[in-house]
Order: sequence, then C-alpha cells, then structure tokens
Amino acid sequence: MADTVRPQLQWSDMASRHADKRRSPRRHTRRLAEVIVAGREQPIDCVLHDISDGGARLSFFIPLKRLSRTFTLVLFKDTSLKRDCEIMWTAGAFAGVRFTSPWYSAPKGGAGSERAPPPAEESVSYA
Repeated sequence: MADTVRPQLQWSDMASRHADKRRSPRRHTRRLAEVIVAGREQPIDCVLHDISDGGARLSFFIPLKRLSRTFTLVLFKDTSLKRDCEIMWTAGAFAGVRFTSPWYSAPKGGAGSERAPPPAEESVSYA
C-alpha cells in the first residue's frame, strides 16, 4: 500500500485563510447592555462580546426570534450612549449587528439627542 503524503499547513497559512475582513478592528469586551425594540416597553438585556466601528457581536437571554431585525443598542442604563442596529446574522444565542447610526445620547432631563464619542475599550458592567 502506497503512503500518501499530506501537505503540511503552516500556522501562517491557516491564519491567513481566516483573516478578519472587517474594515475596522474588533475590540473584545464583555459587558452588559440593553436593546430597545420599537413598540416594546421594557428593554431586553444582552451581553456585548465585541465591537468595531461598523458593528458588534451580542448574545441574548431570550430566543432571538422574539427580537425585531432593527433595534437600538444601549450601553448604559441611563440611556446616555446608544446606537441603532440591524441584525446581520444569528447563531444560537448570538447575533451580529451592523450599526445604522452614529453614537448618540439623550440629554439629561429631556428628549432629543446629542452625538457622543464611542465607548472606551475597557469592560464595564452596570448594576
């Protein structure tokens, strides 16, 4: 029986095949967040796993079929920093979203919005 020779893959070959093709770098984090869905009174809890300038990867504690395709991601309970999103993919409890607006915030004590800078890379949870 003839021996078959398998080509050996180098780590660099494997890494280049799975290279991240995002336009901006992904920042890994693990922080609690909420989403606001139009027509729903209560926000929905989620976990922000990573974020880039163009989108984020979230996980949810509810079935994803209960979510709307579009919603607002809220990073702080006081709604001081938020961004509109559209779901691009789902896998189990995870969803990849594309940002459809810049960061914005509601001013203290009133309606309206002010644009805000993106969040820092540090991982922060809120109570």
